[in-house]
Amino acid sequence: MTIDMITQRTRSRLTLLAALAVAAFIAGRVIWIKCVKYEILPRNLGVVKEGTIYRSGQHSGRVLRQLCAELHLRTIIDLGGREWENPRTQAEQRIAQEMGVTRYAFGLPGDGTGDPDKWAAVVQVMADPANHPVLVHCATGAQRTTTATLLYQHIVDGKAIREVYPDCFNYKHKPDEWEIVAYLADHVGQIELAVQTNQPTHQGDAATISELARTYRVSPSG
Repeated sequence: MTIDMITQRTRSRLTLLAALAVAAFIAGRVIWIKCVKYEILPRNLGVVKEGTIYRSGQHSGRVLRQLCAELHLRTIIDLGGREWENPRTQAEQRIAQEMGVTRYAFGLPGDGTGDPDKWAAVVQVMADPANHPVLVHCATGAQRTTTATLLYQHIVDGKAIREVYPDCFNYKHKPDEWEIVAYLADHVGQIELAVQTNQPTHQGDAATISELARTYRVSPSG
């Protein structure tokens, strides 16, 4: 075997080893992100108002239990939470029950829009000092949680939406996702009035926004 042949074979082996190493790194990163990371770390956690309002995605049971203890949570608002077969929903409900945390599940759509009266009920729960500290979350913490925090900061804290909106990009909300901006442009006035008057914007089973909010409280139960 000539030197050139040995060199060529060595290069081929090194190329194969490099390719295998890259593939292993990519596979490991995918497994870390999809299967491991959010089992042990908080998902998209942030502070809206220290000691009062926190925002996030949905956590594993292990992480949620830790956050309930460390943040002294009194209330969890799940903006989805109506998928009763979801293991994380089940774990969250169980932990809320065990730790005496009030939990709401509003079942709002994933794009951050939905029934204005439901959003008024969300803001009302967030605004009540008896509920603080509150953790508000959806699946990833990017869309529905952005709508909730924008409404809270505008209606309760009196901040302009254009002032606080850029902070949402720090929580995986993307600049080209305009559904929330368009929705708020159409409905923020209705929602604010419903919060202030405690009156729904349309006829329904609930006579007040407070009564509507209570229908979405799932913990404590029974």
